Amino acid sequence: MQKKINRAITIIVSLTIIVFSIISVFSISGIYFDKSRENIENIARLSVKSGNTPEEIAENVKDALDSGIRVTYILSDGTVEFDSEGAYDKMENHSDRKEVADAFKKGEGSDTRVSQTFGKSTYYFAIKYGDGVIRFSSLVSNIFSLLFIIVPVFLALCVLMLIIARAVSKRISKSVIRPLTKIVDSLKIKDGVPEDFSEDIEYEELKPIVSNITYISARLQKYIRRLKREKERVTLITDNMVEGMILIDEENTVLSVNRSAAAILNPDFVTGDEPKKITELTGDDRILSMLKTLDNESSVYKTVDIDGRFYRVHMNKSEFAEGFGIIILLIDATESVKSEKIRHDFSANVTHELKTPLTTIKGFGEMLENGIITGADDVKKYGGTIFRESERLLLLINDIIRLSEIEEQTIELESVRLDEVAYEVADILSHKAQQHGVEIILDVQSVTVMANRSYANELLINLADNSIKYNTKGGYVKIIVKDIGSRALIVVEDNGIGIPKESQERIFERFYRVDKSRSKQTGGTGLGLSIVKHIVTYHSGTISLKSSVGNGTKVIITLPKLQ
Repeated sequence: MQKKINRAITIIVSLTIIVFSIISVFSISGIYFDKSRENIENIARLSVKSGNTPEEIAENVKDALDSGIRVTYILSDGTVEFDSEGAYDKMENHSDRKEVADAFKKGEGSDTRVSQTFGKSTYYFAIKYGDGVIRFSSLVSNIFSLLFIIVPVFLALCVLMLIIARAVSKRISKSVIRPLTKIVDSLKIKDGVPEDFSEDIEYEELKPIVSNITYISARLQKYIRRLKREKERVTLITDNMVEGMILIDEENTVLSVNRSAAAILNPDFVTGDEPKKITELTGDDRILSMLKTLDNESSVYKTVDIDGRFYRVHMNKSEFAEGFGIIILLIDATESVKSEKIRHDFSANVTHELKTPLTTIKGFGEMLENGIITGADDVKKYGGTIFRESERLLLLINDIIRLSEIEEQTIELESVRLDEVAYEVADILSHKAQQHGVEIILDVQSVTVMANRSYANELLINLADNSIKYNTKGGYVKIIVKDIGSRALIVVEDNGIGIPKESQERIFERFYRVDKSRSKQTGGTGLGLSIVKHIVTYHSGTISLKSSVGNGTKVIITLPKLQ
């Protein structure tokens, strides 16, 4: 705007100067021409009064004035008697010349025309003198020669005035724009309310506008700050959500995506100024097919596995801004799915484990009841089978109850010395170890933890019992208890048959057996190591396993010490 005002003022002033200069030049030229013509006429009149001959008059005019004035004497018949600059004897008759004719008739005459002698525009003044007419003339170019002096001066003045006009126009435009610049600057405020500066405006017409703009700007800044806070709050919530959240429009352009969603679908995805499609965030066909389903549905739900984890994907279509958008939620359901699978497997396994001994007990009991088994040896044999299956069934039920107690956290804690527990377990299992030809080795230190003594015993019994059962004759079972600072270390190590690598991740699952036939022979329920893991977890401990086939197994446990 300032440039336009400056340009407009400059153009107006420039045109004014140019027009004024042209008028001035022509006015001065006209005045000078009149003065020059008047000067020639005065010279002519004074020369006539002298009574000198034309030759003398011409000489006097030339010597005295050096004005370039030509003197010609013409007789009454039009013959040129004398000319100060031309070969008058060769000149044509001048009786038809206007100034000559007027001089003979009126005593004086004048005219301006192109000279036939010199071929240039000339001013002529003739006055009656004696029997003829004496004529004084001067080239118009001589009269206007002053213009060549005047015009450069005028041009220089014009340039100077244009420079001054330019500077003045800048100053004027700047003073006009200054209040508007203040208004514009006030609208650039990012925080806070702009001050009312209407008193500083030198133009009264702008003060109401400035006042209104100040008020509107203050309100606008208030709304902007509020929206900014809301946006920051929403961004803080969405970015710290564990669930992934994506917002896309009806053309599948990503409008918003939080960190969790990007980490789940595409860690390299970065939102920028350029809009990006959902296909740039994920190429998962299951998610993209769910989006197509939304063409006919308002919401859709599915559980999908991504990189080994399970996510419940919820999609809802909502209308907004004369269109619709889609909100996608990714909820990590890995633990839930795994728990559900564990519960399903547990139910199936419990049913199977209970059904097998009950079927055996029921069958042999029915045979005894019906008198099918009558011999003393048969009764003893099948009665022993019923006893063993009943004992196995009781062990299984007790293990299930133990797991339930640990999961419900109904046990009480007390101060327990793990070295004492290790000695008790070694004493309890010493007979079984002798039967299997296995040596129990103790390497213990006095360490006290806050635990349930019964569960601490059971933890070591289960581990040591497994090491005895899955060992070879002449092997060993080593129980280590150490103080390692803020925690107690428990290690149960053997040199038995070991556990295959593919089974090591599942060894702590309920009812999981590496060798089912051998487990049944040794009387295992498949819950021992699961109980061990639950006991360790309940006591805020850690458990890990190292094993290889044929080289034995090492179970490493740490528990927090009693502080």
